[in-house]
Amino acid sequence: MRHRVLLFAAGLAVVSGIETARALLAGRAVATPEEWQAATSQVRANLQPEDLIVFAPRWADPIGRLYLGDRIPVEMAARADAARYRRIWEVSLRGAQAPEAVGSHPVSTTHHGRIRVTLYQKVPIEVAYDFTSQHGRAHASEFPTDGRGNEVACYSEQSTLHCPETRVEPRILTVDFQPRRGLEFSTSPSHTTRLEFPEARLGKVLIIYTGASEYDTRKHLDAPIHIEVSIDGFRLSEIRHAPGNGWQLTSVDTSRWAGVRHVVRFEVAGAPGGWRNLGLHAEARP
Repeated sequence: MRHRVLLFAAGLAVVSGIETARALLAGRAVATPEEWQAATSQVRANLQPEDLIVFAPRWADPIGRLYLGDRIPVEMAARADAARYRRIWEVSLRGAQAPEAVGSHPVSTTHHGRIRVTLYQKVPIEVAYDFTSQHGRAHASEFPTDGRGNEVACYSEQSTLHCPETRVEPRILTVDFQPRRGLEFSTSPSHTTRLEFPEARLGKVLIIYTGASEYDTRKHLDAPIHIEVSIDGFRLSEIRHAPGNGWQLTSVDTSRWAGVRHVVRFEVAGAPGGWRNLGLHAEARP
């Protein structure tokens, strides 16, 4: 019995020693304000218009914005992805790499204590048509999803399209606790919202991002929201945004319509069982 007690005490001492060592070393792994100031000063001094600033790992983003927040406009913070940017400044801790930098060419790397600053360069993608920016040109209507009723036009007021049961408005969405720029559809379980762009210039690819907007939607969404995409009346794609899908990307080949303006229509049908908010951002790309 005494032997077991001694073994237990020895084991406890070892564990305590390990935890103490970890606690002592943890402080050494934390970047200091001076290191943050030095790293972000380098970015600030060399930043060019339209450069993208990212922080890695993701939890470092709020800290980084304390030092560079004035150089991160809303459009950058709420971007759909990094496709538009030619250069990316990555400020990282503990060897982490931001998803936006994966596949890009590193031009330079410097270290400021525990912080690494890397400049990446890549080929940017020009956007032929940004549906979020062009929402003011769109027409909205609403009709019963079961077909038992007439289609009703929606009216516009201060950039919001108001329908009898739903609405569409440009917003900075909250998807997976990150800001995303897009259009918010307040969906109905009984009605479908139709948003039509009469003169959208298309490229070879139409990219569509969807996400459950706001915490309550993510918490209570228990059935897919359906999004149907059509060009000139031809049904091109049907998207099912299911619970837990996050910021979901759908890419559609539109090469047969590239270079010409077309009627592009999005139809959003809410999930049964309650009201749900869907965020959507779409771009036509070369």
